[in-house]
Amino acid sequence: MADASFDAVIVGGGTKSMVTALYLAKYAGMSVGVFEERRELCHGLTSEQSCVPGFIADYHASLITSYNWEPIWDDFPDFEEKGGKVIQGVGNMGAINVENQSCWVRYSYKEDPTQERTAKGLAQFATERDAETYLKLWDLFKPGSGLVVAQLQDMFSPPPPPGVPSPVEKWFANYLSQPDCLIDPTWMNLPAYNALERLWESPALRYMWARLFVFAGLFVDLTPGIAIFLFPFFVSREVGSVEGGTHNVAHAYQRILYENGGKWYPWSKVDKIIIENGRAKGVQLADGSRIEAKKLVVSGVNIKHLCFDLLGKDYVSAKILRKLDTLVGNIKGLAWYTWFLHELPKYKAADMDPNIINSSMVTLGKSDTRSWWDATALRRMGKNPSVEGKLLVVHHSAYDKTRSPEGKHVVLTDFDITTATFLSEREWLEFKKAHAREALADWQKYAPNMTWDNVIGFAPQTPYDAAGRGRTFWPDGNAGPFDLYEGQYGRFGPIIELSRYKIPGIENLYATGGWKATTSSCQAGYACYKVIAEDLGLPKPWEEKGRPY
Repeated sequence: MADASFDAVIVGGGTKSMVTALYLAKYAGMSVGVFEERRELCHGLTSEQSCVPGFIADYHASLITSYNWEPIWDDFPDFEEKGGKVIQGVGNMGAINVENQSCWVRYSYKEDPTQERTAKGLAQFATERDAETYLKLWDLFKPGSGLVVAQLQDMFSPPPPPGVPSPVEKWFANYLSQPDCLIDPTWMNLPAYNALERLWESPALRYMWARLFVFAGLFVDLTPGIAIFLFPFFVSREVGSVEGGTHNVAHAYQRILYENGGKWYPWSKVDKIIIENGRAKGVQLADGSRIEAKKLVVSGVNIKHLCFDLLGKDYVSAKILRKLDTLVGNIKGLAWYTWFLHELPKYKAADMDPNIINSSMVTLGKSDTRSWWDATALRRMGKNPSVEGKLLVVHHSAYDKTRSPEGKHVVLTDFDITTATFLSEREWLEFKKAHAREALADWQKYAPNMTWDNVIGFAPQTPYDAAGRGRTFWPDGNAGPFDLYEGQYGRFGPIIELSRYKIPGIENLYATGGWKATTSSCQAGYACYKVIAEDLGLPKPWEEKGRPY
C-alpha cells in the first residue's frame, strides 16, 4: 500500500520540472507532489546573503532575458507579483575596448525602439558598415518579427520528428532565397568563428560578439556559424535580472503551486521510479516510503541519473545508455564572482557614453578574436585561460537597489574556466584567491577605481562549488549537465531518443531538466507539459489564448 498518492509525482523540484508541475496543477487540475532531495526547490535559482550581510549574490542563474518566461507571464498573470519581476538597465548590453577605451551601449527596446541610437554608437565603436548590418539584423529580430515568432515556437514546443522542418528551418528556407540575404547556406556548416569574421567588419565588435556567444554557453569552434547569425535573438529582447535575486522566481513557483493545491517535500530523495507492466506507477524514497502516481511521473533530474540510477538497464536500452555515456560536460566551467563594492566601477569609456555603467551587462575586451578559440583549447586540456580581456560584468545594483544596502553596490563578473574534475580541492581553493587578484587587476585597466580599497568582500563560485550543489551539476560543475554544442542540445539533444521528453518503452513517464535547456527559462518545463497534454488530452492554454507557442 502506498504511503501517499498523487495524480502527478515530480522527481526533483528543479527550475524546469517545477514549470511542468504548475501547468499540471492549474490547467490539468491534478494533485501534484514534488519530491526534492535538497532543502529547497530550484537550486538553479539560488540567491543568498554571503560573506557580507545585506548583500545578495546569485549563485547560478543571474541575467534573465525577457523571453525566458513569456508563456508563464501569459498563463500565470500573478507571476511577477509573486516574485518573478524582471528589471533591466538602460542598456541591455555594452562593450568596452581596452585598446582605445571606446565603448558601445546597446540600448534596450524601451529606450531605443528603432535602435537608431544604438546603431549610431556602434558606428563610432566599430564601423559605419557594421552599423548598417546591425540595423538589418534588428529588422529581422525585432519583437514580433517572423523570425522571432519562429524562434519562440521552436523554444517552447517539443521538436518535430526527423525530416519535418522546424519553424526556424522553414523561415531560413525562405530567407536564404532572398537576394539581399545577409548570409549564405554555407553558414549551416561553417564554424562560428569564421562566420563571425564574415558578419562583422570590426575586430573589436567581433571580439565582443564572441564574448556574448561564449557567455551563452556556445563555442566558437564547435558551434555552426548559423548560431552567430541567430544569436542576436538572445540579446534583442530585454536583458536584466530578477528583482532581489533570481531565487525570488523559485518562491513565485512555490506560491503558485501552493495556491493550486500542489505540495512539495524537501529532504525527500527518490531512490527509484516504480515501473509495472511498462508503466510508471510511482516512486520509492530513500527512507522506504512508496508514493503512488495515479496518472504520471515527471523527472526533473539529470538525465544520466534518471536512466542509469532511477531506472537502470532493466528499463532503458543499452543503446540509449551507451549514447548517454558519451555526452561531454567537461569543457566549459565558470568563475562566477559577486563583488560587494563601495562604489560602482568608474569606466574611462564613460567619456564616450556615460550609460555604459547603466547596462545590464558589459564585456571588457580587446580585438583579438582568435583568443576565444585558444581559450576553448586550453579548457579542453584542463587549463585555465588568461583573464585578460575576457571578463563580462553585470551591474546589478545600477538598476536593482534591493540587492545591497543604500549607497553600496553588487556587481557580478563572469569568466570561462576549466571544469571541476581537472583540479584538486586544494587547487580550487588556491584558484579562488588567485582569480580574484587577476580579475581585479584586469578590471582596473578599464575602471581605475576597481582596487581592493573599493571591495567590501566577494563571493566566489567555481565549478568545484557547482559540482557540490547537486546531481544536476556533478561531477564537472558545468553550468548545465552537458556542454552546450550542436548534438547535445537543441532540437534532438541530448540524444534523439530522449529529445521529446519521454523514455522509450515506458508509458506515463516524462523527463525534463537542464539537460534539455540550460537557461533558467520555462522552456523545457513548458514543452514537457505540451507533450503530456497531447498524450493525455489535457487542457492547452496556448490554443485557448491563440498563442502560436
